[in-house]
Amino acid sequence: MDLICKTVIFLLASLSLGIDGEFARNFITIAGPLPSELAERLGLQDQVLPKDQQGPGMAAAQCQPDLVASELPRYFSPLRELGVTHYKVLLPWARLLPEGNATKADGAQVWCYRQLLEALAAAGLRAVLVLHQGPVPGAVAAQASRRNGRAFYKLFVEYAEFSFHAFGDLVDAWLSFSDLPEVLQSLPYNDPQEQVQAVAAAHEGFYTTLHEMISPVGKESRERGFSIWLINIS
Repeated sequence: MDLICKTVIFLLASLSLGIDGEFARNFITIAGPLPSELAERLGLQDQVLPKDQQGPGMAAAQCQPDLVASELPRYFSPLRELGVTHYKVLLPWARLLPEGNATKADGAQVWCYRQLLEALAAAGLRAVLVLHQGPVPGAVAAQASRRNGRAFYKLFVEYAEFSFHAFGDLVDAWLSFSDLPEVLQSLPYNDPQEQVQAVAAAHEGFYTTLHEMISPVGKESRERGFSIWLINIS
């Protein structure tokens, strides 16, 4: 089994070409998500990005927090020795909030993903957390499509705020969406421009809300040093 399923090098905008040490610090190496075989055994099928790699039994598997806590540290530890600095984690919106409501979260799923993120931290890897990839959850699409329902961007901001409270102390960088074409196509809006506007409003709302939550003057933001990205990973 390959230890690194997918590795991406990011060159950050703050790169300084004049200092070799600064040049090295501005490169990050990202591994992840999990191999399909390991994800299936741990009940973390949402971590497998390519759908064609998912086995027939993965959709019904339940997250196994005890196995996550015992097996993932052994899997993550060698990655740091290979030069990996960050690991991409795909959050399962539909599983964490099965009804699309932050007040009715699935506590078992939250605990399981806490275990995953703690295993990363123990291995010296920083988490890059993708809030959502793939189609919009059915419960969210249903709410957003109702005449008097809540707009998609409000539902996403609520979910993002919930995720920050649940996992923020273990996350180094936040990505709003991955696989944007699939996200856009699954939104309950017929007009393509309206779909794009909904995703943009969701990202902007998350960015604004997160910074308002941590500190109105940005003090805590500087101390924690996390990043927020809107990026399409496919």
